[in-house]
Amino acid sequence: MKHRETVKYPFRANRRTVLKSATGAAAAMGAAGILGKSYTRALAQDSVRDQILQIPGPGLNPTDADMEKVGELCLTTENQGKFAGQTVRFQGLSNAGYHNNVFRPLSRAWEEATGAKIEWIDVTQADSYPKMAEAISSNAVDFDVLEGSGGWEGELLGGGFCVPMPDSIRNDPVYDFDDIVAYLQSPTRTWDGVVYGASVDGDMHHFNYRSDVFSDPGFAEEWTANGGEGDWGPPATWQQVQAASEFLSGKQLDGQDMYGILDVLARGGGVGSYFYFSRASSYAKHPDDPAFFFDPVDMTPKINSPAFVRALDDMIAAVPWAPPDQVNADLLKTLGDFLAGTGTMAHWWADIGSNVYTNTGSVVQDKVGFSILPGSPDVYNWSTKAWDTVTGTGAPGEMGPYNYAPYLAFLGWGLYTMKAAEERGVSDAAWDLIKHLTGKDISMWMMVYPSGMNPWRKSHFNAAEWTVAGYPEDYAKQYLDSILNSYEHPNRIIDLRIPGTGQYWILLEDAYTRAVTGEIDAQTALDDAAAQWQDLTDQLGRENQQKLYSASIG
Repeated sequence: MKHRETVKYPFRANRRTVLKSATGAAAAMGAAGILGKSYTRALAQDSVRDQILQIPGPGLNPTDADMEKVGELCLTTENQGKFAGQTVRFQGLSNAGYHNNVFRPLSRAWEEATGAKIEWIDVTQADSYPKMAEAISSNAVDFDVLEGSGGWEGELLGGGFCVPMPDSIRNDPVYDFDDIVAYLQSPTRTWDGVVYGASVDGDMHHFNYRSDVFSDPGFAEEWTANGGEGDWGPPATWQQVQAASEFLSGKQLDGQDMYGILDVLARGGGVGSYFYFSRASSYAKHPDDPAFFFDPVDMTPKINSPAFVRALDDMIAAVPWAPPDQVNADLLKTLGDFLAGTGTMAHWWADIGSNVYTNTGSVVQDKVGFSILPGSPDVYNWSTKAWDTVTGTGAPGEMGPYNYAPYLAFLGWGLYTMKAAEERGVSDAAWDLIKHLTGKDISMWMMVYPSGMNPWRKSHFNAAEWTVAGYPEDYAKQYLDSILNSYEHPNRIIDLRIPGTGQYWILLEDAYTRAVTGEIDAQTALDDAAAQWQDLTDQLGRENQQKLYSASIG
């Protein structure tokens, strides 16, 4: 756990909590007993959003002082001094420059205003699920707020470890719960009709590609001369991704070596499985079958079917067309490589797009385009055990002869108040902190200045607002459309939300990475993983797992 840094604002002689800046008048009103939501709502709509989106400004990375300023401007708590002497333990990710490293400075004004202190518990991406699972299984929960995945809710919420969202937050017009995109109101963050989690992120994998590469006339001419199928342009199918990756291998553009698709191939505590499922999405998700991971009748895993084997074979085949040592590339290396101009395609969360114009390591400004995940001209039918050709399943406004199946990977990070907080008497403080970090304005700032979070409120999808931070409006629109079209696609894949999700992911990752390194073939690896999934389902209770899975897919 890193110690909290104290950063003073150079432009302010005295930083005395919220009696300064945008919340000063609100605090003064509160002291006089006349604080009302109408004041904070008007302030947010009239000025705060415009102010914060200009901090720090186009082409600049926010400093701790910048983030403290944003947190102070967005502060609307009515609990001045109420939580003095309380400590809220917050367990979240320590990814460099993201997550806890953003939440810390954004929360300092809240600490000063309420009198509470936050103890930050940093965990790595790979350790985030195992540490949570160990804590709840051993009844040793030592955190009050958890930054966790919607995919963990079977254990967290189904196991009764969290406290419901208070009505005072859900019904607060300033917080505006209805502004949250539909799938993050329910089923995600909800269990048995009760809302527990507060979203701080929305997730899906979409397709990022080098628009300069796929519009290059030299490559187009060579593609046609070599007998490439169709016109040279951004791939629309995974088959086209493979062909483009092979074609680009060994070539250069403006003196830079070209590589193909960047797959996440290293083990990472199960995180790699999300990228594998993206590869399998349009091969395995039939539009007439809501189930992607298991047969809901008896919980037989689908992961060793021909569709998933094809996806793994694709990943293995693409290794020679990728940068050197791609088999050891984790998700963060892949992100960094794409921004640095290494690799021409990546299936990733929306963080790539938000980093193109804001990350100092990015060299791909004006060179990136987006779409939903690639499709396939055929899709495996689990019922008939045959491949079907499916038409008319494109994204909204987009039709074509391909099967598309956007994958809502991970279901977004959420913030959950644990029952341990209630037992320690800090649950009110925990929820007040969560409300601060997930409000409309502060969350919009976290979208346009990379924080590890992706759009999750309807109000995040106004492309014009993104231009304030230096994003071209056409770029922002294509980026946001690819996200929203993924969220709303009729053949989308809602990620797994049953107990043991993280364990299933780890077992799969351990098996398929052995095939990637050449230890075993794809079919053998996935047969092994499927057998281990069967054993895990039995350990967790097959009947209950089947009931929960069936309920989760409708």
